[in-house]
Amino acid sequence: MINITRLISVVLLLLLIVTSFKANAIRSVVEVEQINIAKTHLVVDYLSIASAKSSSIKSAEVHQLTNEQWQEKQSISSGFEVVKGTNWFAINLSNSFGEPRSVYLTFKNRFQLIDVQLYQLTKEKKLNSLTFHLNSSSLKSVLINLPALSTSTVYLKVESDANLKLPIQMISERFFYQYTSEAQYDYGFVIGGMMLIALVMLLLFFASGLKSILLISGYFLTRALLLSVILGGNLLYLFPELPELRAVDLPLLTAASLIFLLLFTLELFNLKEALFSYYQRIKYLCWLLFISIFVSLFLGVHATFIMSLSFQGLVSFALIILGIVLIKKSQPLAKLFTLTAVIQCLFLMFNVIILQINGLATIEYQSAYFGFFFWLNAFLIIFILSRQYAYQLRGKQQIQRQALESVIAAKQANEELLALQKDNQEELEVHVQERTLELHIALQELESSNRELELKNTQDDLTGLSNRRFYDKKILAEYRRSKRNLTPLSLVLIDIDHFKRVNDTHGHLAGDQCLKWFGQKIKASLKRSTDMGCRYGGEEFCLILPDTDAEGALALAEALRLSISDEPCNYQDLAINLTISCGISTYLQQDNVQPEQIFSGADEALYRAKKDGRNQTLQHDFSDQ
Repeated sequence: MINITRLISVVLLLLLIVTSFKANAIRSVVEVEQINIAKTHLVVDYLSIASAKSSSIKSAEVHQLTNEQWQEKQSISSGFEVVKGTNWFAINLSNSFGEPRSVYLTFKNRFQLIDVQLYQLTKEKKLNSLTFHLNSSSLKSVLINLPALSTSTVYLKVESDANLKLPIQMISERFFYQYTSEAQYDYGFVIGGMMLIALVMLLLFFASGLKSILLISGYFLTRALLLSVILGGNLLYLFPELPELRAVDLPLLTAASLIFLLLFTLELFNLKEALFSYYQRIKYLCWLLFISIFVSLFLGVHATFIMSLSFQGLVSFALIILGIVLIKKSQPLAKLFTLTAVIQCLFLMFNVIILQINGLATIEYQSAYFGFFFWLNAFLIIFILSRQYAYQLRGKQQIQRQALESVIAAKQANEELLALQKDNQEELEVHVQERTLELHIALQELESSNRELELKNTQDDLTGLSNRRFYDKKILAEYRRSKRNLTPLSLVLIDIDHFKRVNDTHGHLAGDQCLKWFGQKIKASLKRSTDMGCRYGGEEFCLILPDTDAEGALALAEALRLSISDEPCNYQDLAINLTISCGISTYLQQDNVQPEQIFSGADEALYRAKKDGRNQTLQHDFSDQ
């Protein structure tokens, strides 16, 4: 595929060179022919009338105008200055030879032109309407016969939607057929060649399945059609009976080609993954271009032309900015892509400058200029595409090379290992034992880490007590052991009184210090290894006391309560006085008592203690239920 794209790039470059030489050759011949016509005095001069006066002139009356009503012009080679509206031109012809002469009046077809009519004044002072012929998709011509030793005046009526310079050529009959065939050949060569490139890209898409190839094929196809419109092959030429089609194809093809270019850019640099913000902006720009197609249906020729130029400038500027961003991110194709966008922007700026100087559509007649730029743009894009495949192929080759090197290294390592096993079996066994010992040590370290992790999962980080998860497991295990061994099980639920006031008064850091201090107090109050202190949540704590009856639980809770109330918690320079309320429930194998009822009983006792004034310990009696 890379070889094909390189071949296409070379062919494009050769076509650019050939087209330039052919255009220069034809231009030289035309200039020589025009000089010969001037020397033979076939064209004397031409006259024109301002557009403001032309609209009121009827065709049958134009030859009756006086010389004072015409604006005299002396040169026909630079083209006719056409203004918006109706224009009348009088071309004076003279044949000083002793034999009849024929000359073709030829001009390029333009989508700004509404209508063009030509009249020849006969000897009887009557106007004879001459019929224009389309000799190619962009050329209109009419044959003018001049008798020997005679003069004649030809009147040209031009209706236009915009100000433009209409390049008209007077070509002899002998040279005309060669000129039109050459022009038609060049038109097919430039347009057909680009369509051929689009077809080749479409075939490459069917072979590769790559979306970027399909998008670039659509881009080349729309660009070829757009170039055809610029050079004269528009919809009005195909359907002359439908004047409403005039200038519809220009914004349509401009927007379509720009959409294909933007979508190709998204695929080329994978912007959805690399730069998602720019991906979204380009998507919005594509939708804006799509909407502009429908908006252009309600605008005139001049407005659609300006809108097309504006969108081309907007897209070129956006692509230049994107290229600069990609260059900063060291994208491999960013510099070449930015160069393509800059060239496109410079071409557009050149067009705008010419338009500002000479008016709308002045440079449209320069087929070689537009053909060269369009083909140069195609050449650069295909070169970008070929470089992309080159980078992709180079990356695949590098991956394959690394994989091959890895296989070779693995094979060498395997051979060395086999040789080492054969020559030093004992040493290999020692290495195996060492590895086994290291593995055993690693397993022990892993087991120790697991135990430490399990401890962290069951421990409250702030107070150092067990957490709620550990409580849920421990209370169930102790309940089952108490029921199995017929031993008492006591649960003490503790709440720090007015703890929210501590946080509100001294701050949460002071509150955290009080919780840590209270956790240490709980640890100090538990004398047996089987007794467990847990932080149930917030400022609530609970004590699981296996083999402890109600009196023992009450004694331990009261001792803890008095210890808290007698000694303040010190935080920085503050002495914070705290009190606690306790609720106790004791399980003595009562019927229908589960761990949930044990907790509910302690919670009910705690609620009564807080309701009765706090800083006290109350017990729950299951016999009251």
